[in-house]
Formats: sequence, structure tokens, C-alpha cells
Amino acid sequence: MKKKEQFILRRVMEKDVLMPFGETAQRFSGMVITTETGAFIWEHIEEVSSAEEMANLLTEEFEVSYEEALADVTALFDNFRKAGWIE
Repeated sequence: MKKKEQFILRRVMEKDVLMPFGETAQRFSGMVITTETGAFIWEHIEEVSSAEEMANLLTEEFEVSYEEALADVTALFDNFRKAGWIE
């Protein structure tokens, strides 16, 4: 996967937050608060080429079944694609 938008992940007041920078900051106003799992996915998204690979990473890092991880990652990747954040 390749990130199309520029976000930096930061921990703000015990919350994981994606903050836009560069050209993305000109188009995207605000921040995205995410879960620990969402932060993990964003940090590792360019290491995988599919939702299946990311689901495998999640099962190694968190106590979650492969089926649940795959369903969640597939939905999240769809949302990221619709938002234009990944290709």
C-alpha cells in the first residue's frame, strides 16, 4: 500500500492523532483521532500490499482473530481509499 496523503501520527493527551502536514494540511483541516489499532495500521500500511497481510500483522500484535482483523482492515482500507489517503 502507498500513502497518498501526508499525516503524522502523534500522541496527544493520551489519544492517537493523525495530523496533516505539507500539501495535505492545505486541503484537510483538522485532525483524525484514532484507536491504538488504527495508529498501528497507519504506521505499518506501507509495509503490506494487501488487507490480508495487514490482518496477519494485527493478529501478531493484538489479541484478535484473523477473520475479525480482516473484516476491520478491509473496511478501513475502503474508507482510506474513498478519502484518497491510500492507493
